[in-house]
Amino acid sequence: AVMLGVSLLSIGFHEAGAKQEGTSDPMLRKVDGFLLSGPSVAVPPSLRYIPLETILGCLPAKLNLVTVRKDTATDNVAFLQACERGESEGLVLSERPFFARYMQAGVRAVRAVRQNFGRIGTVAPVLILHGTEDAHDCGAAEDLCAACGGTQVPAAGDGIASSQSTHNVLLKKYEGFKHEDIVFKDFPGMDRNPAVADMVRWIAHLA
Repeated sequence: AVMLGVSLLSIGFHEAGAKQEGTSDPMLRKVDGFLLSGPSVAVPPSLRYIPLETILGCLPAKLNLVTVRKDTATDNVAFLQACERGESEGLVLSERPFFARYMQAGVRAVRAVRQNFGRIGTVAPVLILHGTEDAHDCGAAEDLCAACGGTQVPAAGDGIASSQSTHNVLLKKYEGFKHEDIVFKDFPGMDRNPAVADMVRWIAHLA
């Protein structure tokens, strides 16, 4: 999701740089494709109809509004243990607090990215991967796919993915997967993770 935001929100900067260099191409770096795993680009429905950004700006910058329940991200024990080690070593803040100013910036960024949804599929091929148990999605994956005129296709349950070369924007859903499970699902072997297999096959098709 970060790749999506940076690529779209920095267009103006690229255009300025191109003009300074006397070139006509506004994209200084070619993008071959966008691979988005659980793009967090939606505001929860309960917060969509209030001036959220303004309200958050009135709160103390470091007011902790919510903390992350790590078990909503994945059931992968090794992943959760790594998170706990990072907390104990001071690498990350315990429970990943969402401070008011961070939330305000996030809401602003989500709005800016969503305004450019329809442009994504015209820049490069897009593969959107979504877990049906992703508590943080709030409809973001389907919104993005629809805005791009994309196609929803069944995910391969056996780890063998179709390239689906006739579609420029694809949304694949994985039953029972949480937010981080697209890559970190605790399978016996990563070669049997259907989401990983889909990613590898899709990237190979771009080459």
